[in-house]
Amino acid sequence: MSTDARTRFVAINTGAYAAMAFAWIFFSDNLLSTVMDIRSIVWLPTAKDVFFVLVTSAGLYLLLRSATDMDRSTGHRHLDMLAAGLLDHKQAWWAAYGFALALTLSTLMLRDTLGVEFRERPMMILFVLPIALSALFGGLWPGLLSTAVAAGGINYLAVAPVNSWTIASTTDLVQWVILITLGVLISLLSEEMRRTYARAAVSRRLLEAVVSGTPDLISVRDRHGRYLLVNDAAAGVLGRPAAQAIGQPVHELLAPETAGHALAGDARTMANGAVQTREEQLRINGRPHVFLVTRGPVADSGGQVMGAFSVARDITAMRQAQDELEASHDELQRLLAAMDAVQEGERQRMARELHDDLQQKLAAIRIDVGGLFQRPDLDAQSVESVLAEVDRLAVSAIESTRRIINDLRPQMLEDLGLVPALDLLVSQFGRRTGIDCRLVASPEAIGHVVESPEVGTCLFRVTQECLNNVAKHSGAGHVEVGLAAASDGGLLLSVRDDGRGFEAEGAAKPGSFGLIGMRERTRAVGGSCRVESDPGRGTAVEVLIPAMQR
Repeated sequence: MSTDARTRFVAINTGAYAAMAFAWIFFSDNLLSTVMDIRSIVWLPTAKDVFFVLVTSAGLYLLLRSATDMDRSTGHRHLDMLAAGLLDHKQAWWAAYGFALALTLSTLMLRDTLGVEFRERPMMILFVLPIALSALFGGLWPGLLSTAVAAGGINYLAVAPVNSWTIASTTDLVQWVILITLGVLISLLSEEMRRTYARAAVSRRLLEAVVSGTPDLISVRDRHGRYLLVNDAAAGVLGRPAAQAIGQPVHELLAPETAGHALAGDARTMANGAVQTREEQLRINGRPHVFLVTRGPVADSGGQVMGAFSVARDITAMRQAQDELEASHDELQRLLAAMDAVQEGERQRMARELHDDLQQKLAAIRIDVGGLFQRPDLDAQSVESVLAEVDRLAVSAIESTRRIINDLRPQMLEDLGLVPALDLLVSQFGRRTGIDCRLVASPEAIGHVVESPEVGTCLFRVTQECLNNVAKHSGAGHVEVGLAAASDGGLLLSVRDDGRGFEAEGAAKPGSFGLIGMRERTRAVGGSCRVESDPGRGTAVEVLIPAMQR
């Protein structure tokens, strides 16, 4: 309970107790002075004080018990708190039965010590109060106990003939039966009220648990934009506890733009009178967020729309992931199209090399060998010259075949391993382009055994693609290819040049299929690819293959 709520609660109940005490002192003593006789001069004040103590103690007990409910139900009124104290707690059975018995017996004592004028009447109306209090405090059975004790006491002590279980007067008998009937009805109604309240309390607490536990922002505002309900998630956005947000207008808790958006949505919902769900973009703490908001009208008991509720789910991360997925899908589609084009270009290049190089050499060998068969009269020196030319063409054809095979799948990668294959690739690149290019492999990397052919091929192809990009675009004078052991036991490949570089966002432009292909190739073997570049500062490409993927 907050300090302000507790202060109000104590002040109200202390004032009520003081008013009751003063009223009892002044009015009860005046009443006693008119009805007391000598015999009751001792007993009547005692019975009066006992009755007062029992009633006020029970009331104070119930009021103090109800204080625990004020934390859970900030909007409850004070009488609701009293009802919660009466009905919402389970007390020991002996307390309820003891209270019913003590209150009923004290009422009998009070009635028995009245003056002669009152003692000659049954005064059954006095016993309705203890019966009602017993039923409210304990339920059905304490109420029936109070009814039984009151009926028995009246029958034996208050109805003629006194000290007898018979009732001579028909009027007294009717009143006695009515008292019992009222007692039973009050007990039954009180029990039903207790059970109804208990069911409502359980439903309310379940609803409060769901509302307070959900990460969605749940709130209810009236027609003037004042908060009637706020859950913990919404209170976090508002920047204050839920109890302090209740009753506050939305424009005092949110930024003007956000508050105006919320009020416009509430007005639209109340005008339409229907539940609607839509995406809304709001700024929370200065940052843009995307919410999936469900709004609906809230009606009072007469069916009139009094406000609107809203349930908002922050889908910013989900929307970003969806946008990234769509962008990745588009990127992959472009990559597939580019790969098809590249593959077709490679097929055409391979066909030209086979036709222009290997086929021509094989044709020349066939012509030379055919000439030997057609001219059997050639001398040994001429034959030797032709065979030497055939041998030269055969060697050249073998080299062409190896080059073509190496382009398709580096044989050295399979025969000797990754580091020698990279060393050969770097050497050939340097000779072909004139760019200073060297391989720096750590001893740990040299000792690594790349068990997966796919990983070895991936690192080789990425290096090949990086060197091709250097030759085409960078204008670099120096390139360093590095291979090192990563901290987790994996492999780290790096290719760095001192070329012109490019803007970082340039790596994501639609035409950069080489970079996209490197990322997708490394992702396929469980690795990651990172590209860093700045204009005038060169480019660095790093590929990390975790240990479990080697």
